[in-house]
Amino acid sequence: MNTRISYAALAVVLIGLFGCVGSDMKINSFEAMGGKTIGVVSVGAVAEKQAALVKRYINADPGKIIEFNRRSDAIMALLSGKADGISCPSFVADYYAKRNDKLKVITAREEIPYKVIMVLRKADEGLRNDVNRAIGLLTESGRLKSIENEWITNLPLTGEPANIGQINSAGARVVRVGISGDFPPLDYISADGRPAGFNIAFMSELGTQLDIKFEFVSLEAGSRFTALASGKIDIIFFHFKSEQTPDLFDLNVNTWIMTDPYFGYQGDYFLVKK
Repeated sequence: MNTRISYAALAVVLIGLFGCVGSDMKINSFEAMGGKTIGVVSVGAVAEKQAALVKRYINADPGKIIEFNRRSDAIMALLSGKADGISCPSFVADYYAKRNDKLKVITAREEIPYKVIMVLRKADEGLRNDVNRAIGLLTESGRLKSIENEWITNLPLTGEPANIGQINSAGARVVRVGISGDFPPLDYISADGRPAGFNIAFMSELGTQLDIKFEFVSLEAGSRFTALASGKIDIIFFHFKSEQTPDLFDLNVNTWIMTDPYFGYQGDYFLVKK
């Protein structure tokens, strides 16, 4: 029997086990997060700027911000009362809240539009250009929107669509993609221990078009740039970009390059207990 469990599934299990633990105080608005302990998952942002963004969202000073390396750890902290809320991209908050009736989403007071991109080493400009070309073709054909609808917009509450396999030649180039599994349904680890979600479907389409065999490397979100710099991976899937917070991540343009965006969402929400 396969004993491995996905990070997303583990978080749902923890919700069921600890859903009634912690403070009884109800949080019903972003403003109510003022003075509270807020959990965030490390995504490579400068800590002070991430704290400033949380303050901007809630229009108040948080009591404390705790940074976690895994989403499952953040959810355990929420359910055990060590955190009052978890700051999440809107699609992540919706994913968890729809799958457990002990959680609810507090929507943003100010919705900051974000684009999702990939990051590569500057030396891999040719690969970046190839990926951008394939993104453009998938967008023009409507295939990218179809994948988004299947894996994000209309993802069923139980079960998931079948993973899409890549079609490559025997001599296909191998490119390693670093994923954290902390951002379902874009990026998560399935019950069988394999990377799953929008990332697999999207990257499989790219791989088939470019004759690239993408190999997925699971790592913590906060270690992605170290892994990219060391050559352990070749691409970070995925990263965030917003014109309203251009310096949040301080990407060094002399070291990193970014792909064109292939998904967008409206800022961060909060996951809290009902």
